[in-house]
Amino acid sequence: MDIADGEWCVARLSQDGFRFDRTAELESLPEDAVIDIPIGLPQNSRRRCDTAAKQILGRRHSTVFLTPTREAVYADSYEHANTLNKEKAGYGISKQSWNLTPKIRQVDRAVRSGHTLKESHPEVVFANLAGEPLPSKHTDAGLKARQTQLEEFDPAIGNKLGDSHDDRLDAAALALHQTLEFSPISEPEQDAEGIRDADTDPSVTIVRSNQSTSGCCTTRCGAGSLKLFYRSTSVSPTDSPSSSLMSVVDRSTKSWLSGGLWSFPDIRCCLATVPSLM
Repeated sequence: MDIADGEWCVARLSQDGFRFDRTAELESLPEDAVIDIPIGLPQNSRRRCDTAAKQILGRRHSTVFLTPTREAVYADSYEHANTLNKEKAGYGISKQSWNLTPKIRQVDRAVRSGHTLKESHPEVVFANLAGEPLPSKHTDAGLKARQTQLEEFDPAIGNKLGDSHDDRLDAAALALHQTLEFSPISEPEQDAEGIRDADTDPSVTIVRSNQSTSGCCTTRCGAGSLKLFYRSTSVSPTDSPSSSLMSVVDRSTKSWLSGGLWSFPDIRCCLATVPSLM
């Protein structure tokens, strides 16, 4: 689910591929919907998941906005919010971040009232799918690269994007994120209101191998066809702390390989600091 013209662009993924629609009402969405809006607002520092997402995206790090502090989100003007954020966290906020605050407030209030949502970031999803950050979606190369990744799950995705291709690409990435299986990793952060956001675990790995794996399940993949993906923690003001999760996809057969805690003693691993919002 992504923002589109002040509403929510909603993508759903089924055996028939992606389906898109729009809604203005956050509460009408199913529990555990994945959104590209901060959940868990900082008091006086940067969120670790924002920093980790920026590290993953490298030269494309500017697509991740630093989340404003709670006081800044609820300020009455951009100037006041910018001043508050500098005083509390030591950095200002962009006009783009300020323009998102109505939606951040909407999500914050929904979560505080008991609605369960998950947070992710489309650019980090696409970077994990492709194995590297993609060019800007506002370029022909970036648009094609994203469409190519999504075609593995819906060959007809190109016919469904229409004029809202930016919003639908992002929403589709978040819908794909929602299909991933889970295994516990690190404890998430928690803000002053008791709302948890995603955390990072530097021990997590992105895996590529031309060997068969051992552990919870075994599969033989072509070189580079085995990848690890990440998904956000379940966020609720009342639940006990939950885990971030990971899943493996065999891209040669386009099938998800699920299991419990994974270990890969016999394969080559490329260590990466990966945010558990993925």
